[in-house]
Amino acid sequence: MAKIYTLDSADYIRLKPYIQLPGRPANFEPYERKKKKQKRRPKFDRLEINSANEQDWQELRGIGPGYARRIVKFRKALGGFHKVEQVAELYGLPDSTYQKIKGKLHCRPHNIKKINLNTATEEELKSHPYLNWKQAKAIIRWREEQEPFDGPHVLQTFFEFDDGSGNYDRLLPYLSW
Repeated sequence: MAKIYTLDSADYIRLKPYIQLPGRPANFEPYERKKKKQKRRPKFDRLEINSANEQDWQELRGIGPGYARRIVKFRKALGGFHKVEQVAELYGLPDSTYQKIKGKLHCRPHNIKKINLNTATEEELKSHPYLNWKQAKAIIRWREEQEPFDGPHVLQTFFEFDDGSGNYDRLLPYLSW
């Protein structure tokens, strides 16, 4: 009663002899502070981004089920990640989230699915995230009108790849001939 904010200390002293509080009920349990939620420790020190499933991605702070699903889908469309920085290219992923998780990511670029410039169909070419339909058509047109590709360096001569965005360099690890 003495701790009541609006009760003056002089009034408390005057009323103290008349205060009667009932005893504790039989089922009374003393108040316990809620325990702080223990932080969940991830299952891994570093996440291998080419083999991680959606649940593994969700272990990272800031990655929920939506982002995890989109990362796995993006990886599949690419044919595998070549380097960790490609995770930052995921549409809608905030840079702040990427900066928090990038130290926990690791990339082993093994088994990257490559696109054969001499045999890939236009649909296969267009479906790759680093190629647009104009570039796919240019590759098909070159194959039909010229000789087969003897390397990806030929693509540098195409004006469709000369947009200054560095798209050719990003695409290079995914090409075979």
